[in-house]
Amino acid sequence: MKGRSQNPESRIQNGIRGSHVFIFWLLASGFWLLFSSALVNSQSTNGGERAAKAQPVSLQQWGAVTLFHGLPSDRVRAIAQDADGAMWFGTDAGLAKYDGRRTQTITSEGLPQGRVLALKVDADGALWIGTEGGATRYVNNRFQLIKETEGKVITAILLRERGRAVLASEEGLVFNCTVGADGSLSVRGIPETPLRSADEKQPGLLRLTSLALVGDTLFAGTRSRGLLEIEGDEVREVQSRPRAFTVEALEGDAKGNLWLGARAKGEEGALYQAGDPAHPKLIDAGTGAVTALRADGQGRVWVGTDGRGVFQYQDSQRLARFTFGSTAGGLRSDKVYSIFVDREDVVWFGTDRGVCRYDPYALRVESISDNPESNFVRTLLQTKDGMLLTGTNRGMFVRDGATASWKSVSELAQKTVYAIAADESGRMLVGSASGLYQSDEPVDKNNRELRFTKQDAGGVGTGDSVRAIVKFQGRTFVATFGRGLERLDESRRTLVWPTEAQDARAREVVSLYADEKGRLWIGTATSGVYVFDGKSVVSDPALAELTGSAVWSVDGTQDSWLWFATSRGLYGYWQGKLTKILPDTDARRVMVSGDRATSRQAWCATAGSGLVKVALDTRFGAIAARLDAEQGLPSQSAFALLDDSAGATKEALLIGTSRGLARYDPGTTSPVLVITRLIGQRIHTLDELREGLFLEYPQNSLVLDVAAASSRTFPEQFQ
Repeated sequence: MKGRSQNPESRIQNGIRGSHVFIFWLLASGFWLLFSSALVNSQSTNGGERAAKAQPVSLQQWGAVTLFHGLPSDRVRAIAQDADGAMWFGTDAGLAKYDGRRTQTITSEGLPQGRVLALKVDADGALWIGTEGGATRYVNNRFQLIKETEGKVITAILLRERGRAVLASEEGLVFNCTVGADGSLSVRGIPETPLRSADEKQPGLLRLTSLALVGDTLFAGTRSRGLLEIEGDEVREVQSRPRAFTVEALEGDAKGNLWLGARAKGEEGALYQAGDPAHPKLIDAGTGAVTALRADGQGRVWVGTDGRGVFQYQDSQRLARFTFGSTAGGLRSDKVYSIFVDREDVVWFGTDRGVCRYDPYALRVESISDNPESNFVRTLLQTKDGMLLTGTNRGMFVRDGATASWKSVSELAQKTVYAIAADESGRMLVGSASGLYQSDEPVDKNNRELRFTKQDAGGVGTGDSVRAIVKFQGRTFVATFGRGLERLDESRRTLVWPTEAQDARAREVVSLYADEKGRLWIGTATSGVYVFDGKSVVSDPALAELTGSAVWSVDGTQDSWLWFATSRGLYGYWQGKLTKILPDTDARRVMVSGDRATSRQAWCATAGSGLVKVALDTRFGAIAARLDAEQGLPSQSAFALLDDSAGATKEALLIGTSRGLARYDPGTTSPVLVITRLIGQRIHTLDELREGLFLEYPQNSLVLDVAAASSRTFPEQFQ
């Protein structure tokens, strides 16, 4: 990530110190989270499993923490994340904490020895730990042993409600733990007499493996007695058909279904989904033994197996499969012990070769064609029914959502396409270096075989290069480089501006933008910006600074804030004042980010500097963060932007570059800031900060150093 700051009103002085530096860091680090992920997604998560191809490992999408990085053991049985964002790993050699900078093995007299098999962080920030020798609770930097579990193998922990946890053991008991107001624990074993195994080959106490809460019903998975239902002090076996007697994993999804993972022979199916626990349904015949289950916040379920990698499901449909081979080693091993989805939807897998992370929302890149020039994307359009069209240096392409493939439009093959739009009838208009084209019929989901006819150029010769198309005051206008602004009347173009007597440079129109105030902004290659109100075209003296630069793109908000992307940088314009936001940048496309009513944030695609996000702060001015090849963008040069949020709560972008199309889902979680040092008349220790700071007199200034754990859970470590 590269960043810089620039104040539109006045430059921020280099001498800012103390609290001002800290506040600025809060703003900058919060903005930095937008660019925390990247690169190629070799699997589809939208509508069916795709054939897996081994791709080079993307360190932004895949990463690992292993024995080499400080883990006490590569066998990772449990994963959790605390309130500060740090990751905790339960391994065969004990407990480890990873904060994005270092991996720390945790040792304490209050932590039972042996394997750590279960981890959970409760609503009060306490970490519950299940081990081979019992359970403990880590709160306020101290371990609180749960004496009733001493000597028991704790295999699963479930947080039923605030202040209450349920623990499963291999000794036939479930422990109900209640936390008092003073932090004391009340623990009760359920049932009073430990349950016994039903396996004649392995008699003894019943081994409980997993816990799940569906509605108000608590379930436990066992080895030899299948699924148990626990209500109060009563425990009963669920007599289901079909019945899996060895249940290794349980999970409840957002729709109230119970998922069961069982043992299986070879590659037989062992994954069940049950709306009614008495009637589970085998939903996949090829998972092999299922060892871990986890539902994420998007309604999907992740399934870990004993030797067949990881599967992903939506309802009962398999979406994807990840293996060591298909991810080129991104998934460290096909033997998965545990799965955890962190607060930013990054998925962590505990395996027998360490823990690895997978970011489903990392930047994904796809090629339009095998021809490099066809991957030079200049414009993008998505129709109301979801059809995606892209204009490139070598034609226009339509994406088939069902097959995720691109189809070339024959009439525009080998032509440079600059603009795509739709008229009132639903027919597509395409501006190219060879003129204006219109589809013969309206485009909808039932009509994907597009046919185009070239429109009358109105006397224009071979220089008919259409750069932009826009709807304005109920009419369609086009920008023709070398001729000017034209109005499309049915199938004929009429020149609107400039006249023969005006400056010939004004004819070099490259961009158009119709604002909310009934104005059409006209950007040219060298003569600046003009404004058309439907009757006449005028220039604004306040925009004189733009003269001499190419105004490639214009976008704005409803309250008349305007952004100008030019060959000399990105500018902001409001209340008659023009301010340079990003200097010395060839800004090619600008798009308002967020609420288009009053937003002061924008995305800016540049030629040579990647994608830049700019936010204007009332105190510190412009704060910029950059996404480029270092974070996985296929090229430093981007020319097209499209908002692909489609009503979703999260922002999503399609980015057209000189080397293909990229999809980017920005993070929304602010980074966690950790104080590392405080300097006054002397350096104060972190213990002083925790216990309360007393400053010597006089104290004129303080310098506070902080470190930020970035979004998408420490991606910088994996870069």
